[in-house]
Amino acid sequence: MGSVGGVCLGNIDLIEHQRLSGAGYCYSAASPPFTAAAATKGIHILKSHPELISKLEQNRKALFEGLNTINQCTVSSDTRSSIAFLYLKSGRTKTRYEKLNIMNEIAHMCRTKGVLVVSTGHISKSIRLIPEPSIRLTVTALHSVDDIQFAIKVLKGAAGAVCGTFND
Repeated sequence: MGSVGGVCLGNIDLIEHQRLSGAGYCYSAASPPFTAAAATKGIHILKSHPELISKLEQNRKALFEGLNTINQCTVSSDTRSSIAFLYLKSGRTKTRYEKLNIMNEIAHMCRTKGVLVVSTGHISKSIRLIPEPSIRLTVTALHSVDDIQFAIKVLKGAAGAVCGTFND
């Protein structure tokens, strides 16, 4: 059960640096009590409701199938993940700044229609390797098929509207 930490995506040099320089590798410390309690509760919930795993699997499949219908974008995430990253297709824009603006506008339009997505890849001087601008979505076992279909419809409409306003 993951309760502390994060995900590191990138080339092998970056991943190895993060792994070897991470606090868990350099020294040992116990998990904070609230995260240990949350992980324990999560295990108990899954034991008493094993159907949540198959429901999440169905929802992930529906999400990725829907995302693959958005013509302006591509999905790079593994279909086994409940977190999906949506990128603009190659050739749609020329600069990182323009890509970031497009993704921010798509995310804003989705939020105004009740679909929470996060635009990532913000330009920061504090990190060397800046991730490619994208939109991050997360699906859970508590989403319904209707929720997922609605989110895809809103995302498709926003991507079409925004990408139509930017010149390639």
